[in-house]
Amino acid sequence: MLKSGSLYEYNGCIVDFSQDRLQRYNYNLKRTKNLDVFADISVASFNKVASIKNNLIEIRNFEKKQIIVKLKLDPLEKVTTMALGETVLVVGREDGKVSLICMLSKTKELQFKISNNPIKSMYLNSESIMSVVSGNEIFIVNIVDRTTLSKIKEKSTISS
Repeated sequence: MLKSGSLYEYNGCIVDFSQDRLQRYNYNLKRTKNLDVFADISVASFNKVASIKNNLIEIRNFEKKQIIVKLKLDPLEKVTTMALGETVLVVGREDGKVSLICMLSKTKELQFKISNNPIKSMYLNSESIMSVVSGNEIFIVNIVDRTTLSKIKEKSTISS
C-alpha cells in the first residue's frame, strides 16, 4: 500500500511518487532519477523516502542514496499510514495512536493516542501540526504538546 499520487517540486525538479517508484523529472519532463521502492507502506517528501516492510522503518535520502534512519518497530504496532516531514516521520497505527520518529536523534521520541479508531491517513501541515483522519473524524493535532486543536465529525465516510 504505497502512498500513490504524491507530486511535488523539489530542488528545481518535479518529483512523482506513485505505485512502487519514485521518479524525478526536470521541467521539460525529462526523467533525471528513478528509484524503485518495495515496501508495505511508503511516503516521500523533500529529498527523502520513508518505507516500512516487516515492521522495519527505513528513511533514505534519495539524492545521496543513503540510509538516514533504520528502526525496528514492535511487532504489536500495526502501522496503517505514515507522514514524512523535513525532520520527523509520524507513524499512524491501527490502535488509534501515532508515533513520532525524529531523524536527528534516530529514535522514536513519543507516542500518544488520538482516536479509538485506526488512523486512516495523516498529513503534516508543519513540523509540529498535523491533520489526522480516523473513523469519520478529522483531527488537527499539535504533536509537540500532544493536544487536539480541533476535531471535526463528518456524517459521511472519509477516505483521506
